[in-house]
Amino acid sequence: MPDTTTLILYMRGKCGSGLVNKAKEINREVIFEKLTESVAQRFVSQTLAKRGIEAEPEAIRLIVEMVGLDASALLNETTKAADFVGPGARVTAAAVKECVTSNEEYAIFNMLNEFFFGKTEQGLRIFKYLVNDDSNSAIGIAHYLSGQCKNMLSARLLLNQGAKENPNTLAKGLKLKPYSAKIALAGAKRLKTEELRQAVLDLCDINYLQISGRMSAAHALELAVLKYFAAK
Repeated sequence: MPDTTTLILYMRGKCGSGLVNKAKEINREVIFEKLTESVAQRFVSQTLAKRGIEAEPEAIRLIVEMVGLDASALLNETTKAADFVGPGARVTAAAVKECVTSNEEYAIFNMLNEFFFGKTEQGLRIFKYLVNDDSNSAIGIAHYLSGQCKNMLSARLLLNQGAKENPNTLAKGLKLKPYSAKIALAGAKRLKTEELRQAVLDLCDINYLQISGRMSAAHALELAVLKYFAAK
């Protein structure tokens, strides 16, 4: 073994693969896979345990649902939850809702994923967390959802033209990130073209409904989510 070691971090697509192939040849390649939800939950649980703090299973799952799969963000928010309850206390779901800052983008994608893959109850639970979090606004969530519905509509139109039901193909065709393409494809397969067009219009209309006093943004958003996502 050499006396010194050089650590080279390689991000796919950012540089040539020649150096990586050389590392593979001499069995010196280490792959850091993305976190899964189960691994993230275990990470949260272990982080709390190191501080002598227990947590409800619901609280651990909720932290991951709200924060996402970024290890640094998970560590920060888990530490915040630990400091919030104090030494020897127990982290509850109520405490998590009180102190943890949610990653709105991740939570919305997670909600859509639950809906589109038949987990309506879980999707509605995430929706309630989103709208009850004071750091989020119903109008902001509606704006973000309308953008996702536009992606779904674009995917639906491509499928109508004979495109393959492949997230990677759609990602290239629509210039989307892989996870965005996955959700766009799931929505395109689940909703008809006209439903997606109307969903975009209804979500874009929520700001007007709020300003005009006809309906609160939160209520209008809930109706749209129930109509286009939860009820399918």
